[in-house]
Amino acid sequence: MTSTLTPKALIALPCAADPELFFPPTLAGVHAAQRICAACPLLAECARKVEGLELSGCVVASVWVEEPKDGQQADRAEQELARVAATGKPAAPADSSRAPVNKTHKWNDPEFQKQVVALREAGLSWARLTARLGVAVDTARSAYAAATGAESVGRAVFKPRTAPKRKSAAAADFQKRVVQLRLEEERSWRQIARLLDCAPQTAQIAYERLMAQAVA
Repeated sequence: MTSTLTPKALIALPCAADPELFFPPTLAGVHAAQRICAACPLLAECARKVEGLELSGCVVASVWVEEPKDGQQADRAEQELARVAATGKPAAPADSSRAPVNKTHKWNDPEFQKQVVALREAGLSWARLTARLGVAVDTARSAYAAATGAESVGRAVFKPRTAPKRKSAAAADFQKRVVQLRLEEERSWRQIARLLDCAPQTAQIAYERLMAQAVA
């Protein structure tokens, strides 16, 4: 099914206007995001479009996609998304046993910095690394910068650096780069996210905003 909403209407949706709402750190936040999704006119379409995407720690199409633990979380999320896509009915509110993982990692924690450095040296991308550790990209990158800026990664004293800014879907240069990768190089959303160190949703929002401006 193709969306009947105009590009301007699409970027006005809550998930486009404030995507951070859909990466909640608390169970109350999960329930709030689920209620927003439940009222969305594109609920079923959204559930179909995310099929096959590697999602974690977010609410999408009213389904709470938990942090990976033992594989069962991903299977449950896939089943719930398939049900939403088929019926158009929102998923049930997540229960307390599925509350978000308490992300207490700090970029200036020496042990956490060592983990980040070890995973980067093992060849993990930022996307895979942050999914494994359950942290934001900014947190992991700041920890890595602090650790590699020290005289020795194994020492407890580090030279902290300013945390990098998050990619903004509203930034003109970022939007142009996303459109270039999508249209000229025909990259998938997952490839674009890895190339630009951002979430697939952020890249999609940036693309939709620039395209909406082009047809305005």
